[in-house]
Amino acid sequence: MPEINSGDTAWVLAASALVMFMTPGLAFFYGGFVRNKNVLGTIMQSFIIMGIVGVLWILIGYTLAFAPSEGGIIGNLDYIGLKGVVMEPHPSLAIPHEAFVVFQLMFAIITPALITGAFAERAKFSTFMIFMAAWSILVYAPVAHWIFGEGFLSAFSVIDVLGVFGDINALDFAGGTAIHVNAGAAALAAAVMFGKRKGYGSVRRSSGSVGLASTPAAPVPPTSRPPTPSSSRARQRLPPLFPGSSSVGRSPGKRASSAPPPAPSPGSSRLHRPRAS
Repeated sequence: MPEINSGDTAWVLAASALVMFMTPGLAFFYGGFVRNKNVLGTIMQSFIIMGIVGVLWILIGYTLAFAPSEGGIIGNLDYIGLKGVVMEPHPSLAIPHEAFVVFQLMFAIITPALITGAFAERAKFSTFMIFMAAWSILVYAPVAHWIFGEGFLSAFSVIDVLGVFGDINALDFAGGTAIHVNAGAAALAAAVMFGKRKGYGSVRRSSGSVGLASTPAAPVPPTSRPPTPSSSRARQRLPPLFPGSSSVGRSPGKRASSAPPPAPSPGSSRLHRPRAS
């Protein structure tokens, strides 16, 4: 068993932190493309994945991906609940075993988060959580075992499946197969399953925020209607107290009449008139 190398450990932990920052960045990126009313929900989809996949990875995901292989298809349950995973060196690496678990956890989180852009604004949040939990266990963990672990496609494989896959020896340093191709296929399937948005092509929709999509630290885009200034609300005009007064204080569109009051008719006058002599 190799000894722990402090430099390798520091770099793996730093790389884990960098990958972890990609998930909130992806949340703001996707949030900039949706309508204003769906920005918060789209952002929270990426954040909730960090919690769901983090728990599942510790309980069963890691052991399915990186435990000793069962037929080159899936890992066994030797590491279920991180049993036997301590700060001792990894069996084949010069870093602590727990550091390797954290490093691979970051990729297990970012992969399902990539899929959320395929069905943005079209999935219920509860349905989304169930789908992501099932996909991370049933799809990502086996594919990660095939590529990163001891699966039949990996260069670390010790099993030749049907004498066909033994010479592939895939080395996926950047995650192009286990992460991007895997997430892309799932995104395509999800987009076909959910179908087009209601009213697509016939209903005009408000655009997103370019600043939010391009800069993760950008503020949430404003609403489509600009807020009313407080000064205009404070200057509400009321109708005049007395008829014929100035138009100041009256509601817009109503002006005080400048015409003199009508003269009383002769029959309605009550003034005393002297009689002719």
